[in-house]
Amino acid sequence: MIQDLNIFNIENFQKHKNVLIDLISKIPQTPLISDGIDVEHSDWEVTPKMKREYIDYFKKHIFEDFAKDICKNFNCESLTLLNMWFQIYGKNGHHSMHRHGNAHFTNIVFLNLPNKNLITKIYDLKNNVVDIRIEEGHILTFPAYLKHESSFNKSDEKKIILSYNISIEN
Repeated sequence: MIQDLNIFNIENFQKHKNVLIDLISKIPQTPLISDGIDVEHSDWEVTPKMKREYIDYFKKHIFEDFAKDICKNFNCESLTLLNMWFQIYGKNGHHSMHRHGNAHFTNIVFLNLPNKNLITKIYDLKNNVVDIRIEEGHILTFPAYLKHESSFNKSDEKKIILSYNISIEN
């Protein structure tokens, strides 16, 4: 088990899930497809000037409690939200192994997880898969330098996540 791994449970998740998915659906359909990535819809490559209401909603209704939990668990005074995006994985969607630079921690909000086999796989520094128990409504936080991937979605149902990077202060 990795010491710097945290799982945060979102209160009133079902209410937030529906609102967040509705707000995400306002973003024009934009696939993210390249070598090793097949994401049906994401705002990763959408102009930063586009209004992203789901981010405002997340900050207002979820982020404050999450930040308090992280600060308590990681013994820090504050944190900075660096960026945020969503990804929707349709049938056969996937994202190959990668890391996130220029951040302390990566976070994944599991909005729709049709199958437990679709949780993001995280690898420790010896390339062993880290055993984690995730459900919809959880936010998984882990060091941004760890490799991770989203396996092929063999389900007809979509896997929907929000992801964001943070840095901790003091």
